[in-house]
Amino acid sequence: MRQPHSISIPQRIRTDPKSMTTDATPAERHLVVLEGVEKRFGARLAALSGIDVAIGRGEHVRVEGPSGAGKTTLLRLIAALDAPTSGHVAIAGRRVESLAAPARARLRNTIGILLHEPVLPSRRSVLAAVAVGATIAGAPDDEAEQRAIAALTRVGLDPATLGRIPCRELPRGEARRVAFARALVNRPALLVLDDPGAGLDAPTGASLQALLEQFAAAGVTVVASAPSGVPLAPATPHMRILRLESGRLAR
Repeated sequence: MRQPHSISIPQRIRTDPKSMTTDATPAERHLVVLEGVEKRFGARLAALSGIDVAIGRGEHVRVEGPSGAGKTTLLRLIAALDAPTSGHVAIAGRRVESLAAPARARLRNTIGILLHEPVLPSRRSVLAAVAVGATIAGAPDDEAEQRAIAALTRVGLDPATLGRIPCRELPRGEARRVAFARALVNRPALLVLDDPGAGLDAPTGASLQALLEQFAAAGVTVVASAPSGVPLAPATPHMRILRLESGRLAR
């Protein structure tokens, strides 16, 4: 049985945060802006209502709230996966609701997204599953593979051991870390992570938290939800907390 790896931060990254600069360098003071946002699903009550928030470049934001408060809905809007029913969502100065589907897809290619229940291509190898994101974004095959190796290493997985294994053979914790590597492969300026610690043991979760702080220190905007109904690690001095209650931001 394979022993779990802790998430490692390479020495080059620990000592030189500028080495983690991203491809996208938005000039706007705020990378993400939501104004008067409401999100409804059919005739149901609004999942989100009256959301006004601005998130700056390099901010580390944790979204908290009980189950059903709207955390996942908010993250899907910030990740350009959904558009608001009313109001405006702007990412790097581009209003998501006004973009055609192809333009919205291109915008998502600049965002690192980890869904609560990520779906990996079951028949692809781990390395191919991670590299495909870079290929879609236009990277040559050899560069895409190198990016995939770097991303897997960054989340504490050994590409030499796991790289050729089909994704369907991964246990849940390793599959989630592969999905996290996919979120990193395009060196995004914005990371949107839905409960990134799900399925991870405590030491690995702590290593992940340290890695997210390193990204934020290097100018990457990190927005991550916290799980419901479990004790939370204390917020770090550089972390901003957004709390949702019944679809609204708590004041």
